[in-house]
Parts: sequence; C-alpha cells; structure tokens
Amino acid sequence: RKDESRAWRWLAMASLLLAMIAWFGYAQIQTAAHGFVVLGLVLFAAAWFLPLALVAVLQLGSRCLPRRLLLTRWMISDGWAQLPAFRSAMMALLLALTANLGVGTLVDSFRDAFVDWLELRQSADLYLRSPNLDYAQLRDIGVAQNWLADSHHRIGVTSRWQGRPALIRGVDTRAPDSLELPLSKWRGDGPDDARRAWREQASTVLINEQVHFLAGVQVGDRIELETDAGPREYEVVGVFYDYGNPYFQFYLPKQSVMQLWQHYYSRGIGLWLNPDQENAMQQAEASLLALGAQPGDWISQAEVRTLSVGIFDKTFAVTAAMNLLTMLVAAIALLASLLAILQERLPQFAQWRALGLRQGEFLLLIATPLLLFCGVVWLLAFPLGALLSWILIHKVNIVSFGWSMPLQWEFAPAVDLALIVLSICALTLLLVSLQWRRQMPQALARLGEML
Repeated sequence: RKDESRAWRWLAMASLLLAMIAWFGYAQIQTAAHGFVVLGLVLFAAAWFLPLALVAVLQLGSRCLPRRLLLTRWMISDGWAQLPAFRSAMMALLLALTANLGVGTLVDSFRDAFVDWLELRQSADLYLRSPNLDYAQLRDIGVAQNWLADSHHRIGVTSRWQGRPALIRGVDTRAPDSLELPLSKWRGDGPDDARRAWREQASTVLINEQVHFLAGVQVGDRIELETDAGPREYEVVGVFYDYGNPYFQFYLPKQSVMQLWQHYYSRGIGLWLNPDQENAMQQAEASLLALGAQPGDWISQAEVRTLSVGIFDKTFAVTAAMNLLTMLVAAIALLASLLAILQERLPQFAQWRALGLRQGEFLLLIATPLLLFCGVVWLLAFPLGALLSWILIHKVNIVSFGWSMPLQWEFAPAVDLALIVLSICALTLLLVSLQWRRQMPQALARLGEML
C-alpha cells in the first residue's frame, strides 16, 4: 500500500508536468505534428492523473458512507485491493472514451457545418457544365418560358500565389448565392457590408479561409494578384468558408476577370427555377436537351447534396471503426484485470466462500468498485473529450486544412458510451463469474488440505 501511494504521487506529479508543457505548447501549434504532440501530452497527463482521482473517490466514499452500511463500506474498501490491478485498465478506458467523445464531436461538428454550408453555397436547383452550350441563349429561353428565376455563370483562372496553386473565380456578384455567400470574417459591421463593398468597389476581393489561415492574410490587408495586364493590388474585405478545397481561392467580380485575364474558362452555370411555375424542372430539362446538352451534363441540387454528404460519411466511416477498436482494447484490459484479481485473490475468496460468501455476493463485491471506477472515468471523459475536440477543431484542423467550424457538443453520444461501458462491465463480470464457478471447488479443496 505504501509503494502504491508513492507510485500514485509520482504519476500525479508527472501528470502536472505534462499538463503544464501542453498548456505552453498549445499557443505554439503551427503544424499538425505540433498539434498531435500537444494532444498526446494532454492524454498522457489525464491518464497518469487518473489513479489519484480514483484514490480520492475511494477515500471520499470511505469517509462519507454511514457506519451502519457495513456491507457497502466493505465493498468500497475492497476497491483498495482491486485498484492496482484496475489502474492500467482504467487508463485504457479513459483514453478510449476520450478519443470517442473528442473525435466524434469533431466529425459531428464538421458534418453540421458542412451541411449548413452546402445549404447556402449549393442553393441553385440545377448545376450545368457543358462546353458546347450557349449559356446566354439558355437564360433567354428560361426567362421567355418563365421557368427560370435566376442564374449564375461562373468563370475561372488557374494561377499560383505564394508558391501554391490558386484559383481565381469570376462570379456574378448579384446572383443569389453571391448575395448569401457565408463569410467567417468581414470588413465592417457585418457580412452584408463586406459583400456590398465587394460588389461596388473594383479593388476589393474575397478570399477563402485557406488564404486567411495558411497564408496569414487578414481582413483589411492588401494582396497582389498577377493578371495578364500585370500585377494588380486588392484589399481583402471578407473571408468565405471553402470546405473540401485544398487550393487558395480568390473571388472577383466576373467582369473584372474577363477584362484582366484572356484565357479564362467556364465553371458552369447554376439555375434557380421559378417556384411558381408548374413543371419548371421538366421544362428546364427539355430546354437543355433542345440546346444540345446531354443528360449527364447537369445535376440537381438534391443529387449534389446527397453525393456530397455521402462522400463525407464514407470518408469518416473509418473513425467509427477506430472508436470500436479503442473500446475493444479497453474491454480486453478490463477482462484481463478482473481475471488477474480472481487469480491473485482466489485463496482469499475461497476462505470467504468457506465462511458463507455466495457467488452473487462475490460478484457484487467485485462489481461495486468496478462500476465506481468506470463512473469516475466516464465523468472525467467529458471535459477531456471536449478539450480534445477543441484542440482538433480550433488548432489541428486549421493548421492542416485552413477550415474553421463551430464546436457542436451533444450529450447523446456520452449516454451511448455509458451504455457501452455498462455492457462491457456486464460481459466481463459474466466471464469472471463463470471462471469463479469453475475454479472455486479446486480452491476450496486446496484450502481444506492446508487446514
């Protein structure tokens, strides 16, 4: 017991040291590698602090329980004997729960932000890309037949900026998706002020978050873009979300791109259908076919959204497998700890059995400290999971991809994890009970020979 107390104190001191290093290192995160080092320090600090937290809970339970509850006090006190065997298993469980909550929150937050972003960025009913189609004629037909409410024909130029590939987009500043373009940062009192300045002032530009975070460009800075007419300087008035894009991207009014670059290319056209016109979709598709477009040249908004979200879910499906793997490791550690306790203390349990201890009482004696320890671990996983997701979202994700998003914390995944932990405990206790029943006759026989 004295050696164990010394080990707990040393682990607690090491945990405090790692936490301080992680605290100072957080502000120094510049790359994904730095971020994962800080995450590792945080997780190790939490794992090494856990034994001291479990000791504190046992001490609190021993002091606060009424003396008349002798059986309950005995079960809590037996946790002292079980703690050395459970220490590593509880650390593994804490890391597993923290990883599940942290990474799960990251994925859920990203998915919510991505879907909300799609709602605004992909608001047109149809998206068409056909190199041989006359878009101006299509718009005229749509307006004449009253099935077209609005359209947006984008053009683009591929370039390089600060040594990295860059995309310069010429957009219609009056199109619906431009008027509602979601901005994360802006000049003025609100996003509308920035979008208005971008529409009305020729020397302004909107940049994506990758330019802002990865290149360090701030709102109000002036940047230089290389055009066919020579370098031109623009003031940054806003930063727009641009999930899934690995390139630097700049938004300029369409007319400016057409004047300053000779070899621009079409990025397709978005079509907003007239909601008051019956069969507007059928009329639009008939007009496209009449103008020579092929059925594969266009895609509907619903198809774009389904395809995009489907790709997202498939991309992050591996996180569910990793979460399952970490929980499996924790379950194996719990089972190994319980079996080790049974094997080590079997002679003692045989004596208790000879004094009248029944199998149900044995399971209760083993289960009470186990459930108490798991409850403490589950509670500690809340702040640790939130901290893990905060670092992943606000540091690692930004320095790696240049994307920002709000952290969306939900309680439901924690409840699901609690049910999983209870299931793991029930399964391990069942296996230990079977092992106890198989080994107890032999232990009692050996006890009889000793007497």
